Amino acid sequence: MKKKKGYVGDIYFIDPSHVIEKNRLQKYTEIKGSKSSNKRPVMVGIEKSSKKVQISDISTKATKAEINKKMMVPLKNTKLKQKSYVDSSTKSKSELTRKHFKVGEPPLVNKSKIKVDNRDIAEYELSRKKRYK
Repeated sequence: MKKKKGYVGDIYFIDPSHVIEKNRLQKYTEIKGSKSSNKRPVMVGIEKSSKKVQISDISTKATKAEINKKMMVPLKNTKLKQKSYVDSSTKSKSELTRKHFKVGEPPLVNKSKIKVDNRDIAEYELSRKKRYK
C-alpha cells in the first residue's frame, strides 16, 4: 500500500484573491457582496518536495455532470458542517503573488482542525487518475 503524504488532506482557509483568477475577481465580489472577503476552504491535494503543495477548492455546490465527469468529488466521510465537494483540478501557484503554495507560509497558515477522511482522499486520487490519464 502506498504511504500517504503528510500534508495531503489538510484543509486551510485562505483569502479568495489567492484562488480566483484576477479577471474573475471583480465579478466574484459583485456576486458575493459583503461575503466576498470571507476566507475560502481549500484542501491540499498533491504534495511536492520542500513543503510545496498543490491545492483544490472545496465548495458546497456541484452539478451532476461535474460529478459524473470526475471534476468534483463528494466528501462523504469527512465531518464538515455542510455537504461539500472538492475540485479534482489543482492550483500550484497563488493568483495574487504568483508564488508556489508552501505549507506554513502565507497564505497556507490558517489550518483547520478538520482533516479530509482517508476514504475521501482515495476517491479524490482515483478521480484524478481517471480525469488526467
